Amino acid sequence: MKRTGTVGPANLATGCWYLTTTYGYPALQGSAYHTWCGDGFQITYTSAGCTGSTSLPTYIYEGCQNIQAYGVGWNVWDVIDRWRFCTAYSRFTGVCSARIYPWQKNRYGADGQVWLLGWGN
Repeated sequence: MKRTGTVGPANLATGCWYLTTTYGYPALQGSAYHTWCGDGFQITYTSAGCTGSTSLPTYIYEGCQNIQAYGVGWNVWDVIDRWRFCTAYSRFTGVCSARIYPWQKNRYGADGQVWLLGWGN
């Protein structure tokens, strides 16, 4: 007999999950793509990517990066997505005089869970 609330193999999910996260407002947009697999106990596969775009001539998407921790072999996978946008670009001089660096940190579990751990600019 099993106690109520205990976790056993029948209660755990095995599979793969996909999540798209976004940052932005009408003139600029950042997107991140996260895929992970788990067997309920540990992460078995991870994949992360990100991209961005702008729609004003004075804004420029300059790049993004994924910073990852834990993952395969662990019970969680942490991903920080960091975007870089120029928000004051001069087409005449080719100089960017202001930038923003938005970021978001998520944690993913081996049972399909997702936690938002933080975000900022």
